[in-house]
Amino acid sequence: MILPNSFEIKRYEFSSDLTRVLSSEYFAKDLWPIVYIISDDNVKEAYVGETTDVDARMTAHLKNQRKKTLTTVHLISSVKFNKSATLDIESNLIKYISGDGVYTLLNGNLGLANHTYFQKRELYWDTFRSIWNKLRGEGITEHSIEYIDN
Repeated sequence: MILPNSFEIKRYEFSSDLTRVLSSEYFAKDLWPIVYIISDDNVKEAYVGETTDVDARMTAHLKNQRKKTLTTVHLISSVKFNKSATLDIESNLIKYISGDGVYTLLNGNLGLANHTYFQKRELYWDTFRSIWNKLRGEGITEHSIEYIDN
C-alpha cells in the first residue's frame, strides 16, 4: 500500500551527463509528472520547476545561460503525483523557498496561482509538508512552514 505522502527526493549532479543518468529512472523514462529544484549551494541560487518530460526540461535548462551554472538537481517524485498536484507543489515550493531566504530564486514568476483539484487538502497538502520537512532535513530549506507563514 502506498502511503498518502509517500514520495522520494533524489539528488543528481546537474551536468550534461544528467539525461543519460535519468534514462533508467522510472519516473523520468515513463513521463510521470515530477517537481524539481536545480540549485547551487555556493552562490545560493535555485530554480524550481515541474514537468512530465524531465529529459527535455533538463536539456533546455542546461542550455540556458543563467541556469547552466547551477550544480545540483533534486527530483521529487511519487506515484501519487498528477499534473495538478505537481503544479501546486511547484507553486508552494516557489512561495516557501522565496520566503525561507536560503536561496535566491531564478524563477521569473511566483508559480501558478493556487487552484483546486481532487484531494488537494486531504492528500497533497500533507505531502507538501512532508516534502518541505525532508528538504529541511537535507539542509535545502531552513525554516518551518509555520515560521514562514508568520
